Amino acid sequence: MENNENQPAAAEPTQAAASAPAATVKEKPPKAVIGMIFGIASIVFCYLGALSLVLGLLAVIWHGKAKKVYLTDEAKYKSGYTLAKVGNITGWIGMPLSFIYFIFWVMWVIAIS
Repeated sequence: MENNENQPAAAEPTQAAASAPAATVKEKPPKAVIGMIFGIASIVFCYLGALSLVLGLLAVIWHGKAKKVYLTDEAKYKSGYTLAKVGNITGWIGMPLSFIYFIFWVMWVIAIS
């Protein structure tokens, strides 16, 4: 009979252990990583002009989408929102860099003509 009494006691810790990790797991907003990749790519490819502008714009757009997801459940996505901010910042840096590079390219073309 002692075995029957111990079985419910053994089941209780497994239920508590199963629910504990779910509360501590932090996720990244799904669109944050994509926005960060687009933002970094806009800086890396700033010499390609229009492509960098598009990548920078996409980074800013994906940041907005990730921010909406983050605001729905701030506690769940707290750690990953930084990635979205990085994408936004690098997107805003990459767009003017591509414009500046384009201006220098136009000046170079005029100078050699």
